[in-house]
Amino acid sequence: MPDPAPSAAGAPGRSRASDAHEADRARDRELVSALFAVLIRLPHVRIDEPVDKTGLAILHELTWSGTTRPSDLAAQMHIDISTVSRHLQALEAQLLVVRTRDPEDARAQRVDVTDRGNEVLGRFLDGRSASLRAAISHWAAEDTAALRHQLGRLADDLAATSASTRPCAVGSTTRTHDTTETP
Repeated sequence: MPDPAPSAAGAPGRSRASDAHEADRARDRELVSALFAVLIRLPHVRIDEPVDKTGLAILHELTWSGTTRPSDLAAQMHIDISTVSRHLQALEAQLLVVRTRDPEDARAQRVDVTDRGNEVLGRFLDGRSASLRAAISHWAAEDTAALRHQLGRLADDLAATSASTRPCAVGSTTRTHDTTETP
């Protein structure tokens, strides 16, 4: 049987749609790889308290969402309730979060960040901000503003496609896309 005729794109047996799909897939992977590289390369900022990445993520989410039930927190963060419970116990032992009774259901509890938890999270975020600021200090102000805007837009779009009933903190509607401040 003879080989299929080459497509307009030049690959035997492939259609333009198939070639376009492969090109889109390659661009998507390039974007995901770039985002992954950024996350990997963000330097670990030392803080005095022994809080791991998930603990910091929980503190961050609670800071944005406010007092909430552990089950709702797990749903917001798209992680298992047992993971949230384990980390909340550690955070509570370090006096970084506090549990209170749920006023709507006396059987349930709510958690919130303490002043000490806000301080720990603040030091961590300040350290990460300084690292980012140093890395892009040579960028034009317009490029920094564009990055901030596009990352905010991406976070919002990711939250909108989420199955969650409430977007996680990075997609929170309380975050602004202010492009006048430095990173």
